[in-house]
Amino acid sequence: MNTKFPHSGLLKLTLAGAISAFALSHAIAAEPATSPSTDLSSFDSNKDGSVSQQEYLAKGGQKQGFKAGDSNGDGKLDSSELSKAIAAEMGISPSPSPSAN
Repeated sequence: MNTKFPHSGLLKLTLAGAISAFALSHAIAAEPATSPSTDLSSFDSNKDGSVSQQEYLAKGGQKQGFKAGDSNGDGKLDSSELSKAIAAEMGISPSPSPSAN
């Protein structure tokens, strides 16, 4: 019997749980769940470099989201407008683009 740590199995289990929770929290923080997928190519079925309302709706988007994203009113979404459209539908603010710095 180990007199120094009579519950060493419990201690090991507790430490393993703490390490797992720490690793999981960092994995979650690295890619937030609220970040919408805004890969233009996954929406752009005709590969013209933009997303039409028809393409957006075909992927499950809603008209109000498309209108919220189409900031220049040209009837199509570029990648930053697509981010805005998806974020508007999710009720969140889009992530700033890397070029916004």
